[in-house]
Amino acid sequence: VNTVNPSARSTGEFLTPPIAAALDQNLRPLTATILAQTKLPKVYVVSAPLNGTILAQAEACQVDAQFADAPQIWLSDRPLLTVPERELAIEMATMLKQILAETNGVIDPTTVGLTKRDGQIIGQIGDRDWFMVSPELAQAANVDPLFLALTWVNQLRQAWDGEPLDLVTAQIDVYGLYQTGQELAGIASWYGPYFHGRLTATGEIFDQMALTAAHPSLPFDTYLKVTNQRNGRRVIVRVNDRGPYVGVRSLDLSLGAAQCLGSEGDGVIPYEAVILQAS
Repeated sequence: VNTVNPSARSTGEFLTPPIAAALDQNLRPLTATILAQTKLPKVYVVSAPLNGTILAQAEACQVDAQFADAPQIWLSDRPLLTVPERELAIEMATMLKQILAETNGVIDPTTVGLTKRDGQIIGQIGDRDWFMVSPELAQAANVDPLFLALTWVNQLRQAWDGEPLDLVTAQIDVYGLYQTGQELAGIASWYGPYFHGRLTATGEIFDQMALTAAHPSLPFDTYLKVTNQRNGRRVIVRVNDRGPYVGVRSLDLSLGAAQCLGSEGDGVIPYEAVILQAS
């Protein structure tokens, strides 16, 4: 094993065992588990700093998932991603090691993507499942399950110099959506903390970070591709509540959706939307 110097973790500096053994005991150097063969890119699971956060942020939403004391998966000399549970981090690192062994240490970033099975968002490398994101795991990260999965997938794609997946494209692919040609427009607001954990009109528990919305009359489970007309940013939301009931507003977005659209600070924005249906 190698030992990571806690004071050097942010730079990716690794110490050899003899040097690590000479460290002052008060530094409590952390042991990193090597999960790959020597000739392949090394995969490690290490403990993160006490104030550790997920190390990547998908550009589509600009939302950080915060994890305290969370383990990190390292790829060779760089942190790859942060996972809220150590067991999951080990599973993901082990699977990545196996895939690297089968591909001679090279991953085609275009084969790294997402799918949905039995209600779970699954990250894949080629035809192999890499990880699964449950709703409970996403709640621990305080983000939408698809966004969390997209963050990890994009980290791996970018590690091999690939282009990150766009959030809307990922949503369309994962949920099997297509455009109906029906459009609407109006004024949208957002709602969050006060209603978080309460029942929506569908009977679901409202999760302020899930990508959902309230509409006065659209059928529940209608998908809308919403565009913020002020900045052009887009996100797909699922209608699971009724409202809003203030003035001329016709759409109430979750806080998570508002963050994706960059409308959290504005509060109220003009929007355009296209109705989507699942195939």
